[in-house]
Amino acid sequence: MSESKLAVRLELQRHPEQEPCAACSNLCVAASAAENGDAFDFRFEVEGGAIESVRFPEPLAAPEFRDGLWEHTCFEAFLGAPDGTYIETNMSPSGAWAAYDFDGY
Repeated sequence: MSESKLAVRLELQRHPEQEPCAACSNLCVAASAAENGDAFDFRFEVEGGAIESVRFPEPLAAPEFRDGLWEHTCFEAFLGAPDGTYIETNMSPSGAWAAYDFDGY
């Protein structure tokens, strides 16, 4: 089976409804995804700005599903199919995760 990879580096943008935050200014994320067969591996690295002031959630003892991660600190990945359906994944630095199937945007 072949493996395909994607990597990007982006400056993080605060949600328009959130107040400006000095700790979140000038933060970048390096994100990569690798497909291997029927699995994906995602990696996110945050750097820059006042990273030491960013409050990351405490790690969980074991990864677990948690709904609503998109409302807080999480990374998201969207996997689309040619027919318009897609999967949204939410991944928290704590180990919490969520995945949802959608019929279209």
